[in-house]
Formats: sequence, structure tokens, C-alpha cells
Amino acid sequence: MVEQVRQNLLLLATQKPEKMNKQILSECENIVIMKLNQSSVKYLASYLGIPNQRLLLKSKDFTISNAFLYGQFTDNRIRGIAVNERRTKK
Repeated sequence: MVEQVRQNLLLLATQKPEKMNKQILSECENIVIMKLNQSSVKYLASYLGIPNQRLLLKSKDFTISNAFLYGQFTDNRIRGIAVNERRTKK
């Protein structure tokens, strides 16, 4: 099943990453980190092996258009992004 999932896009979303099964989280090659509370920041920093939590703590103040990217698509570094407003009409 894991091979089958890797051939497709699988998106998991949670507001409480500390409550997510660690086996499932370990299969995530890329993570998009949006607004988190302090306990979630501590958990993710510990789980991902990020020694400096200061950068992740900034996520507590994120607005709707901000996120951090982490994983293979960022060479396992945390990268901040800001999404622009929608340009097309609804």
C-alpha cells in the first residue's frame, strides 16, 4: 500500500500534529506547516529533529496566507512562503 500511495498525491491535514499516528507522519516526505500552537511547535521540532524552535514559533502568528515548507522539496530545510491573493474571479 505504501508504494501505491507514493505514486499518487496524498494530503493529510491536522490542527494537532501531536495526535497524529507517528507511523503515518513518518511516511510524509513533505510537510506544510501553517499556524500552530506552542505544544504543536514543540512536538514537530522534536519529531523533525529541529534544534532551534524559534523559527517554528513564528508560526503562532501566521495569517491565512503564511506557511513553512519542510521536507524533500526543500532539502530538509524550513522555508517560509506567503501565498498571494487570488488573481482569478470566482
